[in-house]
Amino acid sequence: MEVVLSSLTKALVNEERGLEIGLENELDNAGVFVDSTCLKANMHFPLDWVLLGDGVRTLVKSIVVIRRDGLRERISEPETFIARVNALTMRMSQAGRNRQTCKKARKQVFREMKRLCVVVEKHALRYRDTLQAHWQKTDLSRAQTEVILVRMNNVLKQLPQARLQAHERIIAERAVPSGQKILSLYENDVHVIVRGKAGADVEFRNSLFVAETREGFILDHELLKDQSAGDA
Repeated sequence: MEVVLSSLTKALVNEERGLEIGLENELDNAGVFVDSTCLKANMHFPLDWVLLGDGVRTLVKSIVVIRRDGLRERISEPETFIARVNALTMRMSQAGRNRQTCKKARKQVFREMKRLCVVVEKHALRYRDTLQAHWQKTDLSRAQTEVILVRMNNVLKQLPQARLQAHERIIAERAVPSGQKILSLYENDVHVIVRGKAGADVEFRNSLFVAETREGFILDHELLKDQSAGDA
């Protein structure tokens, strides 16, 4: 991408080469505007217990696909697990609204959610191993099999840590250091950006630096791993 952008920029600021690709005039780069903004991550607000619900849904949906393509292990109807975790999610949300019973209710619901999560994880491990060993018996191609395995492994790898993180916050009532938090099971490279804006004091995304001309052509860009140092 960097090579393409650099080559295109060189062509556009040269009159002869600019005409070759259909420009009436070469690109005017005498004035350049720079800005740093936040590139929003495709994720919901990272409540600890929500991660467990995300993990259960992803694993169960993968199990459904594997079963549909011919590999079956002993298990209850997979869809019932999704119904159960959805019900627990609603109970957890409702528990937070009652200040008098909030703490006790949340702990009770979380314990149920954690037990369900462990059961689904064990089923998912068996189905993952079965798919890996016997994928030729299904109608799936090797590429499709890899997509399912990567998706399941991504969640299975993080789920124990997500449970521990939620346990520390809800049961033990201890704060988890920001650097050790899982914010999303799917967006691994995302940061907490403190912007102090009205309605967006804290955002979950990455800082993006952009430099563009008056015509709107992007001369330079950089997706920053840390918070932007500022436009200056």
